[in-house]
Amino acid sequence: MKGLTLGLAIAAAVILLVGGSLSIFFTIFWEKMDTSGARRIKEQFPTEQILRSESTANFFGLTSRGRGQLRGNGVLALTPNELWFSRFVKREDISIPLQSITSVKLVESHLGKRILGRALLYVEFQQEGKQDAIAWAVTSPTDWKLAIEQAAP
Repeated sequence: MKGLTLGLAIAAAVILLVGGSLSIFFTIFWEKMDTSGARRIKEQFPTEQILRSESTANFFGLTSRGRGQLRGNGVLALTPNELWFSRFVKREDISIPLQSITSVKLVESHLGKRILGRALLYVEFQQEGKQDAIAWAVTSPTDWKLAIEQAAP
């Protein structure tokens, strides 16, 4: 019995140590991502042009590229002229002129991907004469939707 109690105590200590370490790791990672995203926005746009921004938006893909795309975090910014996204890992920039946006919605999933209990910001737009769409998980999707609708002509 004493060995079982000692084993449980050691297991609990290991779980707490690993869990605490992972928590610290993800906190530091998220803060660095947030800082990097804010820096990218400032490099791309003058502060006075930024209507809304999010330095940790989660990209769910472009409809035109199909289901095989990986999700990825990046920075999302709304200016008077465009909705701009830049992925962290791939360093891919996507610029959507506001005049090409045809609709903004909140959806539960995009390309078969979802986050349970969270709405995604879904933007439909025209690109080179073809309809396309893109979606992100953002902190306040309703506020983003309203901001884009107000900014778009």
